[in-house]
Amino acid sequence: SVDAFRTRILNYFFENQGESTVHVIQQTQSGMFSPSYIPEGMSVVLYSDDIDPIEILLQSDDNTYYANILIYDSQSKVHSDTEGALSIEPAIINDVEGEYCQKEGRASLVWYNNEQTYIAQMNSNLPKEEMIHIAQSINF
Repeated sequence: SVDAFRTRILNYFFENQGESTVHVIQQTQSGMFSPSYIPEGMSVVLYSDDIDPIEILLQSDDNTYYANILIYDSQSKVHSDTEGALSIEPAIINDVEGEYCQKEGRASLVWYNNEQTYIAQMNSNLPKEEMIHIAQSINF
């Protein structure tokens, strides 16, 4: 059907690895790092944990809202674009202090897990409270 075709196209992605490019058609799925809280009207449209970083993309049914979550191992450095930020403030995620940065129309949230084995970054146009709620529901 047209809907099935549309879903398959939305789940097509590729990764340029320098000497080769990996092309994949991936069914919408979840995994051990998927958030247990997903705002109403949103769904997981991409979940990829076979490469570093782990990537999870949430998108609203009407394509208005998104949350792109990247989870790195603790050896990685994560850079946040804070130039011209409207606000930069601490955010507590599961008893760990992270950083919330708001720019025009979008925001980023960076945090790590209690064991300091993973660091995560979420870029989104959702309200701060929703971003924090999603982050707190990721078990890593």
